[in-house]
Amino acid sequence: MKFGLIGHPISHSQSPALFAAAYPGGEHSYELIEEADFDKAYDRFIEGYDAVNVTTPFKELAAARADVPNDVVKACGASNLLKKVEGKVYAYNTDYLGVRQILEGRTFEGDVLVVGCGGAAKAAALAAADSGHNVIIANRDESRAIRFVAANIGRQGSASMLAIGLGMLEAVLHSVSFIIYCVPVAIPQLNDSNLAGKTLFEANYRDAQYSAGHGYDYIPGEVWLEAQGDESFSLMLA
Repeated sequence: MKFGLIGHPISHSQSPALFAAAYPGGEHSYELIEEADFDKAYDRFIEGYDAVNVTTPFKELAAARADVPNDVVKACGASNLLKKVEGKVYAYNTDYLGVRQILEGRTFEGDVLVVGCGGAAKAAALAAADSGHNVIIANRDESRAIRFVAANIGRQGSASMLAIGLGMLEAVLHSVSFIIYCVPVAIPQLNDSNLAGKTLFEANYRDAQYSAGHGYDYIPGEVWLEAQGDESFSLMLA
């Protein structure tokens, strides 16, 4: 079977190496499909691949183009895996599955704080809520986070989701045990805060803004990359 990754730029991607390590026999292939235009990348997928991973900036476009988006894709409006099944394109979100895998392996008290409200952040927030944690979403554009929370009222079971602007971070940090950091730059509202005793899980593996050894438990972006990769490759081959 033939798989790939679409996005731009993606020359730095570790996905081909991860796939080769997971499936060293060479029976399946995994290639980078780098196009600046989503339609061109999508056409290449349709013409020559069984399934593709999707990365920035195409996750929302992929969700909209799929014939059959699953419930998580519908909820967060983003997909990072497209797969052909019986003539239709199915859309999945393995960012969500990767975060669930990581959260369900940990026990902690307190809320989950998600910083950001892009595709990965939305998936992380849903994964945390569906895992039973109360979630606070902090975003520079507070209205974007409010709209996302409003659209997903009722899917969290006993968990709750709250949307705030970055200016409110200091006021909520006392209740937070686990931080999922999904923006590409450091923000002073978090840098200037005491994170001792908390866990900070960073999505960015290419240009990390945080590191271990600062009084908090640090989980690097490679952990998320590998977790979602495991889920992604399993779905591709299913």
